[in-house]
Amino acid sequence: MRYILTTALLVITLIGNAQLKTTKLSVFKNGTFFLKKEGTIKFNDRQGYIPVPSDALYGTYWIAGASGVKMQGLSINVDTVKKDRQCRTLHDLVIANEGKVATMRFTDKFAQTEKPSYRLIKGTIVSAQRNGFVRIKTMEGKTLFIPMAELYDIEFEGNPTEKFKIDTIMKRATIVLDNDIPEAAFTTLSLQSGITWTPAYYIKLKDDKNAQLTMKGTLENNSSEDIKDADLDLVVGGNPNMFFGTTLDPASAFMTGQAYLQQLVTTGYAAPASTFGGAVLDKYALTNNSISYSYKAAADNTAVVPVPPVEEEYDAVGEKVNNFYYFNAGRVSVKRNGIAVVPISNVTIPYKTIYDVDINDFVNYAGRGGNVIPIDEMPQFDVYQSIKFTNKATVPITSASIFLVNENDKPIAQDKIKYTPAGAEAFIRLQKAIDVSVKSKDEEERRRDRELTYRRVAYDKSTLKGTVEVQNYLDVPITLNVKKAVTGLATEAKDGTFTSRKVSGSPNHTSSFKWEVSLKAGEKKH
Repeated sequence: MRYILTTALLVITLIGNAQLKTTKLSVFKNGTFFLKKEGTIKFNDRQGYIPVPSDALYGTYWIAGASGVKMQGLSINVDTVKKDRQCRTLHDLVIANEGKVATMRFTDKFAQTEKPSYRLIKGTIVSAQRNGFVRIKTMEGKTLFIPMAELYDIEFEGNPTEKFKIDTIMKRATIVLDNDIPEAAFTTLSLQSGITWTPAYYIKLKDDKNAQLTMKGTLENNSSEDIKDADLDLVVGGNPNMFFGTTLDPASAFMTGQAYLQQLVTTGYAAPASTFGGAVLDKYALTNNSISYSYKAAADNTAVVPVPPVEEEYDAVGEKVNNFYYFNAGRVSVKRNGIAVVPISNVTIPYKTIYDVDINDFVNYAGRGGNVIPIDEMPQFDVYQSIKFTNKATVPITSASIFLVNENDKPIAQDKIKYTPAGAEAFIRLQKAIDVSVKSKDEEERRRDRELTYRRVAYDKSTLKGTVEVQNYLDVPITLNVKKAVTGLATEAKDGTFTSRKVSGSPNHTSSFKWEVSLKAGEKKH
């Protein structure tokens, strides 16, 4: 059997538009998402129809039937279909309720009165044209034609219909089967752009040893898809290889040109933005760079998840696939232009408070002959308080913002946590430790002139001695990590360690000193 894929532009009105249900959604942090849809398509005379995605990336849109279902042909067509739209104006209500009895008030332009005058008419709405006349069959059996523009208000007997049918131009796939069956199961797969997620972490320090670590994901849907009750995976670990990441598939609705569409539709209904003549261009079925249609996000589009109580713990589930990790966030619903916040994990972790200081490379000597630059006082350097903990979970910690509060919910810090594999240590800087003092001073002890000639330049050799003074003004003991950078070859570090390396293109080495100092409350050390 030969299968043919064609793309055509047709202006026809078809019915039986299938709505496949989104069953799987996988979202990458770069705004790309994988979508799997499944459902049953009804067929009439071996033909069935499904809408195509607006933003499927090149080569990623696939349509497959269930086992035993054989397709004879598949074409992607631009069609005019009937779609329900919510009534927004009185004119919409009149059109939606043709055949119903209503009482209508029309402005009487010919009344010779100072105040506005109205004409009250009760009857059956026979037909209505948006920019034309309302045809009414009165209770007395008369037929009236009144301009729609003169309608002031309307009252219905019973509940009115608040949705109306409108011609909508959209792209959809026409599937032709080998055999004539009433319905068949189908699956579509596509990689699209427009849905992204942002991770965030929250730490509550329960005491001086244990903390509550909570992770959430904020899902933003700026795509053409309405997501309802889909199984959600949030992907971390890197961005997928997207060779055609900015190229849309020819079957995508986005790929149809606006100029040609304007030739397809006729004059008539003029709705706000995205309407050309008698049919409305559906942004979420057919769109391009020059067409936009604004939707106001409903209140239920945003679901805010509060910080879970300490006692309610749950861990992330998922699986590692190559260099990615898929957090399974359960089932989610998020409308177009909507936001959903999904909880991922909430666990207790042991942590350790640390203090650290980095002392930059500075010297107080210069020039031959021991021309010393005097420093009367030891300069002070900023000490930072931080916490570190081991990621003991089976899932990684992804790069994200992290917000910290103490046991009384008072904010402490907001920082960035780096990607931390399972079993690795995470480090989070909190704030400057204003009650821990660190000062440092370097002094030249001796100098030997013209010790080395390097690249035809003579260099003196200077021997330095440095001192670091630390003092804990807190009322609790602390551990302070001190790092000191020096230009030169290190020879000794009292109670500490050092490393040195040669600098390319320079006669000097660079050295790094490290100390881990335990300080009691109020203690000072050198």
